[in-house]
Amino acid sequence: MARYVKFAVIAVLAAATVRPAAAWSPRTQLSLVDFALNLLSEQRNLPLRERQREIREGAMISEDRLREEYPDLETEPVRTIESEMYLLQTAGRNGFDTYYAYRLGVIGKLVASIATPLREAPPMFRQRYYADVEAHIDRLAIKTGRRVQVEPRSYYTELLMRSSARDEMILKDYQEGVGFDGVAKTALLGDTGRTVDAIADAWFTLLTGGNVVATVSDEQLRRYALGAYAFYIQRGNLAEIEAAAERLAKLTTPTPDMQVKIGDYFYEAGLRERAMREYRAVLAVQPDRREVVQKIGAYYFEQGESALEDGQLEKALESFRTALDADPLHPQAEGRRLDTERRIQERDRRREEQLSALNMAAGLEAQAAQHALGGYYAAAIAQLLEANRAYEAVTSEFPDAYAKASRGLRDNANKIQEMRQGLMANAQQLSGAGFALDARALAVMRASDLDQQTLRGLAEKALRQAFIDVEAEKRQALIPQ
Repeated sequence: MARYVKFAVIAVLAAATVRPAAAWSPRTQLSLVDFALNLLSEQRNLPLRERQREIREGAMISEDRLREEYPDLETEPVRTIESEMYLLQTAGRNGFDTYYAYRLGVIGKLVASIATPLREAPPMFRQRYYADVEAHIDRLAIKTGRRVQVEPRSYYTELLMRSSARDEMILKDYQEGVGFDGVAKTALLGDTGRTVDAIADAWFTLLTGGNVVATVSDEQLRRYALGAYAFYIQRGNLAEIEAAAERLAKLTTPTPDMQVKIGDYFYEAGLRERAMREYRAVLAVQPDRREVVQKIGAYYFEQGESALEDGQLEKALESFRTALDADPLHPQAEGRRLDTERRIQERDRRREEQLSALNMAAGLEAQAAQHALGGYYAAAIAQLLEANRAYEAVTSEFPDAYAKASRGLRDNANKIQEMRQGLMANAQQLSGAGFALDARALAVMRASDLDQQTLRGLAEKALRQAFIDVEAEKRQALIPQ
């Protein structure tokens, strides 16, 4: 520990005046994190490879997001890393889950960000140096030291100072045209090895229960929990989310404000019914939270509008009622509820009309069947055609009724064809007992109801029969009485 102390006074002064600067390129940072992960897995048999995807995800956090999450990183980098280590030590007591692995990746990026030479050099030379390092990083045989438990303040203060120790010489080489082939190339193995050691030592300390004394505020724990919720909700696995919620509840008790944010995370991720659970939990303890009331009302109103578009009137009505229950002051929900009730009444009236049409058609078909049994085919056909007109009044609005009407039309077409054939075969009986009824039926039927061939055949047969009857009457008249 003594080797850290001798740098402390100078380093703290330097850290206090750090200006906003860049770090190794994202690809270089990720390579260094990967190297540290593999190194620690081999040296200490720690379960890092099982969480490699999440660790790498954390290490790839964008620079903008990093600064958003850690606003003091540029001005107080050592204190930022120290605070993060304390937080992770406390959070790690609940187990090494996927979000914890993600945060290990983030702390790896934080460490890499302060272990970079030329952090404060002019951008033109700094970016050239970072590009050169990136071009060489995959070919390096990085050398590392033994693992040590980290006391963050002294350890990372020294790291910050040692990383910038050759800045003037490297910068001079770039300014004079020597570029990467001078001091930068010679120092690269040491610079990258030191960075890998710093990342691995941070993880080693956290995963093996080091002697860091955590001083973590409730606000830090709440922010950690919110970050975990955002992480798990984005992954979309509800079982994983619920398991994480149980672990996080042991870390910190969610406040109503936290639950509103968690609800917002669920809502934005499309898990909206789950979001309603969070919002309702807030109202259970703070019923006057108007913004939460409006969120619930707006959601169910939107559900009602969507159901209306799909023609699901009962579902729409239920959603509008729920919206009103949640937010009686919603500006549109009551109007939509009344309109939906009117639509349901009108739909039910149309359904009754169409059911009546089906019943009428069934009655006409029954009458047609009776006429056909008596040989009165024309009358039977007339009844079936009336039944068809009843079926045609049934629309596709009600699929069950429409299907029944469609079957009726198909069946009647076959029946009418059979009856036409029967009518043709028995046309000679038109002058018999059934003639008057069939004749009346034929008289009132539209020409389109029976095809022209059938009518012509009936007429020809009737005419021939009339001639036969006249000849018979003549012969009867000549017979002596």
